[in-house]
Amino acid sequence: MLELWSLWIKDLFVNVSILITLIFIGSQFFMKGGISKSSSLKSKVVLGLLGGISGIILINFTIVIPPENVFIDMRNISILMASIYGGPLSTIITGAILAAFRWVHGGMTWSSRIAVISICIISSIAAILSKLNIDREKQWLIMFFTAVSITSVSLAIIIDNKGILASIIIINFITCIISYSFAFILTKQLERNYHLIKGLKKESTHDFLTGLINVRAFDKVYNETIEEVKTDKDGQLAVLMIDIDHFKLVNDNYGHSVGDIVLAEVGRVILESVRKTDIVARVGGEEFCVILKKSSVPLTADISERIRGAVEKNKFPINETETINITISIGASIYPEMIEEIEMIKEVSDRNLYRAKDEGRNRVVLA
Repeated sequence: MLELWSLWIKDLFVNVSILITLIFIGSQFFMKGGISKSSSLKSKVVLGLLGGISGIILINFTIVIPPENVFIDMRNISILMASIYGGPLSTIITGAILAAFRWVHGGMTWSSRIAVISICIISSIAAILSKLNIDREKQWLIMFFTAVSITSVSLAIIIDNKGILASIIIINFITCIISYSFAFILTKQLERNYHLIKGLKKESTHDFLTGLINVRAFDKVYNETIEEVKTDKDGQLAVLMIDIDHFKLVNDNYGHSVGDIVLAEVGRVILESVRKTDIVARVGGEEFCVILKKSSVPLTADISERIRGAVEKNKFPINETETINITISIGASIYPEMIEEIEMIKEVSDRNLYRAKDEGRNRVVLA
């Protein structure tokens, strides 16, 4: 019995190490866009294939328990993870790959048939669970007991020596506890890391107050857009420079917290007033910039006036019961209708913004 446990510990260490490695490598495929049940069909198929490949590797690195040479592996974790992160499609792909491999690898033996049936049952249950509104912790727990129960029944059918059956079932149970625990802890940590990195990336490119892209990201997008329009013989580009009128008075009279609310609200109103293809950025304290691709003079004038009017009509809260009205000034420039050198478009828009302020504010000036 001591030798049995010694061999189990050795094989368990190897298998858990492989499992951790496979989970980490698999996570790298989804570090950019993440993976969830709402991901693209391509991502779900990729997850299903990765689950199948991982399961095959885990089948080949089994835990062998003498004297009956019973094989215990961690393939079911691949099915579970495909279910949790990819939904039914990923689960079915993973399950199908594992069932086919087990059949081919094990031949037409009685134990192979039992193994294939257990894979199909576990995959079916996992696919159904993935359709239900169950949080991930509960899904892990349900699938753990499902896998343990089905595997135990399979072992009871396959093992002829009933004298060691109880010991093998206990070893299988402990193996599942350890392997599932490692997999759960690692995936949770990888999820946290993913969201942390995603948050840091967003903070580096987006303004924390308005959620719009910041100056650094804007400069990159602006330069890329300039080059893109240059190479397009029919390219059109408009740039709007927007400034909140008398914003200093808002801060002086109502405090910086109200000023922050006004900035966030103005950003929201601008974003809701432009097209989905337009780019909105906060480029200064109370200054915003909008890049309009494929925008003619009439369209630019229409969008500019829409923004100005929407801000003028908007009610900006200063407390739970009171609101204020504010206005904005907009300077715009359009290439190639109004300027010949596209590199000057932002500078010309800036000049027009100052003209709008000099001419009384709450207006749009185009050139």
